[in-house]
Amino acid sequence: MAKPPKIGPLDYSLSSSSEVLSVPKKSLLSQGGFDALLGKMSDPDVAALARVSVSAVQQRRAALKIHAYVPISRLAAFDQLLGAVPDQDIANIAGVSKAAVTERRTRLGIKSLKRSTVSPLDDYEHLLGKLPDRTVAAMAGVSAGAALKRRRREKIEPYTRGTHGYDETGQLHYWLKSYVDT
Repeated sequence: MAKPPKIGPLDYSLSSSSEVLSVPKKSLLSQGGFDALLGKMSDPDVAALARVSVSAVQQRRAALKIHAYVPISRLAAFDQLLGAVPDQDIANIAGVSKAAVTERRTRLGIKSLKRSTVSPLDDYEHLLGKLPDRTVAAMAGVSAGAALKRRRREKIEPYTRGTHGYDETGQLHYWLKSYVDT
């Protein structure tokens, strides 16, 4: 007497008294049971759910002319900040690297933020060359090196000893009077 064939949950075998006929197993994927997920989940995830190979999912998706799933970037929520906020700040908020933010910004064709820096020396630039660099720097709250660098960049001659805040006519400069009178 022949043993009855083992029938599993997805095994569609036909048996007769003389022989066992095996019909290829039909997966739920090929029957359309997972079509709603195609293009909305990654192919490996659909394959794991349907218990089929990734290539089977890719073939089914291609046959139905469904585009592959493209995951939404974690940075997509921050697109409105690109170019308005420094890349490093967006990276810190989003929990990604600065390079990832920079790459997304350039791929979207957004220019980087150019900070318009206002130097504390701007209000004291007229004093450069009329007072020692360290004095102007102390007034502006910057280093003497910063004042020196600004003076050289603007091609202003350095302060020479002997004038001590007086102009060519011998009058105390108006900008020094407020410091002397107090």
